[in-house]
Amino acid sequence: MTIRAIPDFWWLSESQAKQGWLVGVGHHAPLTDDDEPSRTRPNQQAPAISGWFHSLDDVGKLSHDFKRHSPNVLAEWRSVCGNTNVYRTLTLWPEQSQVEPLQGPFLVDIDSRDWTNGYSENLEDARRVAVLAVELLTSRWPLAEGRDFRVFFSGRKGFNIEVRPDLLGIGGSLDQQIRASADRLEVLGELAKRNSASTVIDRIYGNRFGYGLKHPYIRLYNSWNKWSSDCQAKKRLRLQLSAADLKAQPIESLCSRAENGEV
Repeated sequence: MTIRAIPDFWWLSESQAKQGWLVGVGHHAPLTDDDEPSRTRPNQQAPAISGWFHSLDDVGKLSHDFKRHSPNVLAEWRSVCGNTNVYRTLTLWPEQSQVEPLQGPFLVDIDSRDWTNGYSENLEDARRVAVLAVELLTSRWPLAEGRDFRVFFSGRKGFNIEVRPDLLGIGGSLDQQIRASADRLEVLGELAKRNSASTVIDRIYGNRFGYGLKHPYIRLYNSWNKWSSDCQAKKRLRLQLSAADLKAQPIESLCSRAENGEV
């Protein structure tokens, strides 16, 4: 299977897809509403996260040891983990040392979350900010939906927008890619600040006070997001949406689709 046949790597250019790449994977148990995100930035070259599984041992059991894999391992990883809470690294490492690592896609992670008085979320507000973010991206760059960018309901706290990095002028060394991504995201971050009290656009690339992937993993396509809330297990699919559905469908409808796995 070629790498571009794997949906998670749709954003690669034709020339990039011809290279050999390695990827890291991750899986965790269902989180609870009380679980706050870690404030510790993982090692950028071997991003192992405490409590996560990152590989299979010699007898096929889940292991906490971080390893780099062929992209074709994603199908096996989905199967072993029940296609639930499964991830890959945003960074791809080259098989050949003379090739620069890649970071992608350019990711806009929009979450509505508030721990002020216990965990709460406002998905309707997150949807509204996601609509504004799509409008801003497509007004600044000539992006075609499907070919150049894609939109997802993350399944729990909000929405993701994935964009081909090369179309935003993101390239160079891995450090240059991350810095350029942070610059592009800064514009969208201000959008959330101006238009919402409870929704944030996560600064996953860091900022001028410290660049680097804050959370180096992205949830796999059409995988289940499972968590526990009020002692009840819940799950929704990471659901790809059209920009029209994002704008027109009420959040209750999107949640129902994700809960029923209606891709």
